[in-house]
Amino acid sequence: MIRHIASFLGRRLLGRAVASSVQGASGGALDFKLGLRLLRDGRVPFKSKIAGLGLGLGAVFILEILELPLQTALMLLLPFVGIAADLALDGVELLAGPIIVASLVLPYLAPRDIVEQIRAEGQPQGQVYEANANIK
Repeated sequence: MIRHIASFLGRRLLGRAVASSVQGASGGALDFKLGLRLLRDGRVPFKSKIAGLGLGLGAVFILEILELPLQTALMLLLPFVGIAADLALDGVELLAGPIIVASLVLPYLAPRDIVEQIRAEGQPQGQVYEANANIK
């Protein structure tokens, strides 16, 4: 039961955090979708990807250090629930945090020409596809 509640809250909080940073982000200052395309693309240098993920991991560790007093208090007040919630949230932060941060900073770490090329490839070309084109 706690696992379902934690996963539901994690999806809601993570989805809202990403959506708020991505709103109108087609070419904006923090383009999350472009960052994900850059992470998956083979033309982006491996060093840039590792640097982005390293920055993300560093941000997660700093966040963990700042959360330590609150997590300790929660574990003391609610021993079993506090430990379970702490482990669930730490796991979500450790997995999703570096990817989110890397996606946000990778457009600034990767070479500009590659970023512009991938950004142009992701833009729609104005082509219209008919839904029933193959039906006779």
